[in-house]
Amino acid sequence: VSVVAATPAADNFTFDVAAALGIAANTQIDLNSFAPAADKLTIDLPLLNAAITNLAQLAGQQGVTVSDNPFLVPGGLTINFGSDFDGDPVVINLTGVTLADAATVAVTII
Repeated sequence: VSVVAATPAADNFTFDVAAALGIAANTQIDLNSFAPAADKLTIDLPLLNAAITNLAQLAGQQGVTVSDNPFLVPGGLTINFGSDFDGDPVVINLTGVTLADAATVAVTII
């Protein structure tokens, strides 16, 4: 698990899903202190879809699931992009963000 912490400033976190799905390395990222009001996710999906502008809209697209994760402290949300080359899940965990916040998490699909 890789751990990344957001800063107090507005951050833009970029993630290349196609690259992560194509490798055997375990791609699980904990993104701590993500602030939906300021931070955003830029996600490189296999298929471009500019109509997706928030995390709630991303759920169910191209095999992506978005769900609350009660095992994250202090609670959080898991974005699951499917399994990588050897079957491990490719996920981003947003700590402190819940499924109720999904519509407020800005997303850009590239």
